[in-house]
Amino acid sequence: MTIEQAFGKAVRIRRKAMGWNQRDLANHAGLQTAAVSRVERGDGAPTLRTMERIAAALSVRLSLLIWLAERLRAAKDTPASPTSE
Repeated sequence: MTIEQAFGKAVRIRRKAMGWNQRDLANHAGLQTAAVSRVERGDGAPTLRTMERIAAALSVRLSLLIWLAERLRAAKDTPASPTSE
């Protein structure tokens, strides 16, 4: 999982926790719905300003979304069960 995909997943998790659809988030962040969709899919790299606008709309610090993205990425890269030596 790329960092962009992990960030998008973190955004999606927070958005759904707020009971919003992508259009709601776009409206609150001052973005196009297509831009929110691209971020959530991990297509390309959002600008820092876009990330900041999304975080503010979701009422969280940007650092929290990045932290969650890092945790999601680490969890994805961890094997499901440890191997014995």
